[in-house]
Amino acid sequence: MSENEKIEIEIDALDTPVGPVPTIDAVKEIVKGLNILNEEMAKNRSDINNEVLKMMESVERELKSLKKLLAEETISFSALKEGVSSIQDKIEKSIKENQKKFDILENSIKNLNQTIITLENNLEAKIYSVLKKIVKPKSPSH
Repeated sequence: MSENEKIEIEIDALDTPVGPVPTIDAVKEIVKGLNILNEEMAKNRSDINNEVLKMMESVERELKSLKKLLAEETISFSALKEGVSSIQDKIEKSIKENQKKFDILENSIKNLNQTIITLENNLEAKIYSVLKKIVKPKSPSH
């Protein structure tokens, strides 16, 4: 039966004191029509079920694909996170090492400056001492 096909059932009735009552042939026609309708519904149900199953299989494949992609992305993200963490640790270690080197350099410069100041003072004292020996003040003439 196609979508546009219609079933017509002619119902003959007998007049009784209670009112019209369908004849046995009319009841048979109704049952026959209901059976045709039931068969069409069963046929359509099967087609609909098949279509739904196909759609569900397609959705299931897509979900599996997405799940796999998500798992791969999660693994990639975890690896990236570990890499960034490792780089961060190396940077922090390098900063600490450089800070130690800077502190040592700063102390060395301070010590060098102090040594230079001491040398300047000692040199100045020696020059003054030598000059004092070389240049004697003139004694007043008598």
